Amino acid sequence: MAVVLAGALLLSSLSSDGAPVLETEEVPVPAVLSPRQYLFASYPSIAPRMACVIQKESRWDPVAQNPYSGAAGLTQILLSTWLTTPPGRRGESRFNAYSNLDGAAWLVTAGGGWRHWAATIGGC
Repeated sequence: MAVVLAGALLLSSLSSDGAPVLETEEVPVPAVLSPRQYLFASYPSIAPRMACVIQKESRWDPVAQNPYSGAAGLTQILLSTWLTTPPGRRGESRFNAYSNLDGAAWLVTAGGGWRHWAATIGGC
C-alpha cells in the first residue's frame, strides 16, 4: 500500500513570552484505495470471482441500479438482502462502494455463499 506523507503541527513548548512554539512533523497517511484495490486487499480469497461478478453486474459503477428488481451498487444486492448484512443493519448505503463490497463479502462467506449471484456467476 502506498503511503503519503502529510505535515502535522505539534505543540512542543512555550516560548519565554508564553506563546506556543509549533513544530512540524511528517506523519504517514494511508493512501485511499480504489474499490477494486480494496476488494483485493480486504478479501483476497474471493476477490477474483467477485471482481468478475462486479464486472458483469455493474461494470464497477457504484450507483448502478436495476430498474426492474431494484438491485443496486457494485454487486447489485437487493434491498431485502442488503438489510441482512452487517453494513445494511448499520444503515450504510448499498451505493457506497466499500460498504457494498463488505456486504457482498459477508454474503459470500457467512450469508449463503455465491447463490445471491446465481444468474451471473456462470463464467466467473
